[in-house]
Amino acid sequence: MQFHSKQLALTVTILPDVVEWFIAQRQTSWLSIEAGGQLFGRATNGQWVVEICTGPRPTDVRSTCRYAPDVNAENKEIMEMYERGMHFLGDWHTHYQKIPTPSRQDIVATQRCYHGAITGLPGFLMIVVGRNFPEIPCSLSYLTESVIEHFKYRQPDGAGTE
Repeated sequence: MQFHSKQLALTVTILPDVVEWFIAQRQTSWLSIEAGGQLFGRATNGQWVVEICTGPRPTDVRSTCRYAPDVNAENKEIMEMYERGMHFLGDWHTHYQKIPTPSRQDIVATQRCYHGAITGLPGFLMIVVGRNFPEIPCSLSYLTESVIEHFKYRQPDGAGTE
């Protein structure tokens, strides 16, 4: 699954194992609780690849409309993945929405995370997985302290969608 930002000249590829995990974790009813975790992979100029995702964890706080990760567990995951050569690329979580969109709270939380991070990356990714995923693509955004860029899904035939 690929997404592209013309403005950033950046393509993000989500590997099949991660897509399958998102499918398994999506909220399929209004009673389903949110799930989430972290995104890890490789980042080069113009191409980021999400190879692994984590979460949800038993120690995360979860409800039908809230996901709060266990920050200590997340920090441990970041260190373990770094030792395996993986960059922390950002976060993912679910919404019970047909067409997923990040909330203002989601955006602010990711920007705070980026602001407090020691990273060589120019920004972080945020993925929101909706209830109709993968038929309706997830929302993928790139954030820094001052930039919010929403990516376009790239169909397997190379065409983009809004």
